[in-house]
Amino acid sequence: MTKTPFKPKQKSADAAPVLPPAVEQYFVEGRGENIVYYPRLIAGGDVLFTSSRYNIEGERSVLHTVEFGDGPVAIDWDNAEPLELAIDDLTDGGDGASSYADCPSAASDAKAYAAWGKNYKRWLRQNEKITLYSSKRFRLTSAADETEGEFRARLQDTASEARDLAIAKIRKRYASKVTTLESRLMRAEQSIAVQKEQSTKKTLDTAVSFGTAILGAVFGRKRISSTSASKMGTAIRTAGGARKEAADVGRAKEAAAKVRADMADLSMTLEKEIADLDTAFDAQSESLKEIVVRAKSTDVNVTITGLVWLPYASGEKGRLRPAW
Repeated sequence: MTKTPFKPKQKSADAAPVLPPAVEQYFVEGRGENIVYYPRLIAGGDVLFTSSRYNIEGERSVLHTVEFGDGPVAIDWDNAEPLELAIDDLTDGGDGASSYADCPSAASDAKAYAAWGKNYKRWLRQNEKITLYSSKRFRLTSAADETEGEFRARLQDTASEARDLAIAKIRKRYASKVTTLESRLMRAEQSIAVQKEQSTKKTLDTAVSFGTAILGAVFGRKRISSTSASKMGTAIRTAGGARKEAADVGRAKEAAAKVRADMADLSMTLEKEIADLDTAFDAQSESLKEIVVRAKSTDVNVTITGLVWLPYASGEKGRLRPAW
């Protein structure tokens, strides 16, 4: 969008000021009422971008306008603004019902337009460019017409696919460890069941042995016989075996608990590796390298240089607004 003058610098007239015939004049058709045309320098051309390295070959057509200055430097292309129109949108005459602002004296210097055109070509060579974005992490470079946002979206798709492959490799690497721990846990659980069964049997045998020996001695109403003593000795030995079996159950449970702890540690390690992948494959956080492609001087062609009359209409608080 071309900058809008705040208010006329000079009085307006009902007809365009008379300029030397060598000055090419162009008009942009105005829309609305109370149109006032303001003069600006216009220049445009075609810029060809080529790069075999980045597979670029395309042309860009541009139009720019800039205000005439009052100082020793009448035209400063660094103040130029793009005109979002095509050359075919320009006409060779304005609306007879409109008003025209006066032209600065520099606009009447027909010989200066050639120099301004050359300066414009150099300015285009420096300022018109294609910016590419390169991802070192994924070894990809954006297309010439691809914005950074679009490129990052494409990178994220690539990153997601790479992340899925990396996760699959991690899971495969951990699979044998998981299988080993699962087998150890199954054996530990089986050992607990066996040891519990044996411990229960030993405890029952001990109770029966003690009971038989003691009851025989008490209800026999006699001193403990050698047989009773033998039975009590057996009961004591059985009790010792029961304690051993109970200890075996405890050790089996400890072994199972250790396996479960190892499985928990392995799971945490696996989850951390997968979580680290989220950072490693985050295309949104990567700092992209910018690659600037400029046209060669021979590929910049200025096709138009002249004076353009741009239409403005009165807006709020007297501010002029573009009327095209």
